[in-house]
Amino acid sequence: MDTLNYFILLFGGEFLILNVLLLILSFFVISSMLKNNYIRSIFSVLAAIIIDLQITSLYYTQSFINYQFYIHSNARDILGMIDLYYSEIVLLFIFLVSFISLFYFSYKLAHATTAFLCRFSFFNNNRYKQIILNSTRILIVGGCIMVMNFDKGVIDEALDFYYILQSSTNSNRKGFDSALSQLKMEDYVSSENIEATKGKNIIIISLESFEQGYLSEKFADLTPNLRALKEKWTYNAILPNEGSSWTSGSLYTCLTGFPAFFGVDGNAIFQTAHHSEISSIGDVFEKAGYKTTFLIENARFSGTQEMLHTFKIDNIIDKETLGAKSRDKDLFDRAKLEIRSNVANKNPFVIFISTVDTHFPDGILDERMKAYVSPKKNDLEFMVSAVDYLVGDFVHFLDNEKLLSNTVVYIFPDHLKMGDPSLFDGTGKRGLYLISNAPEEDLSIKDRSNLYQIDLGKIILKGALIQNNQKFMTDYLPKNKSQFIQKNVNLLTSVNSSGLLRFYSNKKRDTEDGND
Repeated sequence: MDTLNYFILLFGGEFLILNVLLLILSFFVISSMLKNNYIRSIFSVLAAIIIDLQITSLYYTQSFINYQFYIHSNARDILGMIDLYYSEIVLLFIFLVSFISLFYFSYKLAHATTAFLCRFSFFNNNRYKQIILNSTRILIVGGCIMVMNFDKGVIDEALDFYYILQSSTNSNRKGFDSALSQLKMEDYVSSENIEATKGKNIIIISLESFEQGYLSEKFADLTPNLRALKEKWTYNAILPNEGSSWTSGSLYTCLTGFPAFFGVDGNAIFQTAHHSEISSIGDVFEKAGYKTTFLIENARFSGTQEMLHTFKIDNIIDKETLGAKSRDKDLFDRAKLEIRSNVANKNPFVIFISTVDTHFPDGILDERMKAYVSPKKNDLEFMVSAVDYLVGDFVHFLDNEKLLSNTVVYIFPDHLKMGDPSLFDGTGKRGLYLISNAPEEDLSIKDRSNLYQIDLGKIILKGALIQNNQKFMTDYLPKNKSQFIQKNVNLLTSVNSSGLLRFYSNKKRDTEDGND
């Protein structure tokens, strides 16, 4: 693959690359008009930062700066994952210095170009020279703006992002019931009115970035256990939906059935929340008498801990409990202990396991797994194979303990893998999936070709045979669920924001205890 094709794949396609080039050109032309060195210096720094941020967003999310990027932009999350991205940080710093230099010297470059053109008689006319120069600048910037405003262009994404943030300022005024009414969800059952009777035990395994391409023939040597479960158990393709394409967003959607739009507050909104009018499967589990445990490497990352508390999940096990041993292997080992304890005490239980070792960009190598998994081409493939082993070993444990007859297991990715998608060339259309030992008839899926992340919560309750009165957003939607979400981002933001009862505070969005 040549260098150009690599960058095209890395940053999401030719149109996105074109937008980056047009943005650079626009800033260059504008800075070339600034005669004052001080003003041009400030503009050069700001413009370079904007381009660096856009490139960062493309690298991680395959789109320009949007709500997903904003959710991740806080000190705690950045510092928590900074050790994974040293080389990227160095490269971005080089880009930053290069762009600052380019824009600062644009004035001299533009005038040198003008002087060269003035050698030709057509341009060497003082009457027309400045008119032609200014007209050219206007045409260049205007043309760039027009293209960048096309669908999924940098300006189009910026406007969508602005509307999401703006809608949160109106959410409290609209009110929870009003927003539901506008969405035609008048008979929605709020959390305090949930009724439920227990069914089977539940185990939910959320696999970090473990999209369906990993289960293809191309990666058959990496995922023998999940591929076997795909054939043996019930398998359904799941489509990613907007507002659920990051770890905490995926979790919020699984719990509530709503995309995770919170406007300007992001997940920091949960820091002051003490109750949610939005009903969740956590409310159902509590009303049905389940003991619910959530296992994750770091619950403080991305506001997960606060979110879980809001939705009635209080038994959280992470590195604060496990100490240094809080990798995926340790989570599965601890889950076995929790299950045995619940069985011994005759507790109906729900176990969540949220993995992290296959995190972008290269996975997080766990040397201990070399005792169980053979060497692979790189660390990411090794950790994909390692997590596949851990899932297979865990299911084997459940089988040996004779728990599968009264325990429903749900296995699904939290979101698509971030970054360069070329890894999945030849694996078919990218997407998510749900693997479960629940029979198809228990899952009660009416249209298997139209399943999204917003459907997971309902499927989880159905498959476990839990009698309940919870209603999910998906119960009210037309066939085109994705289009409905895109058209109603403002109202969905209002539901999410105004559905949370908070301790009132004058604090702005916390930059240290942020989001994912």
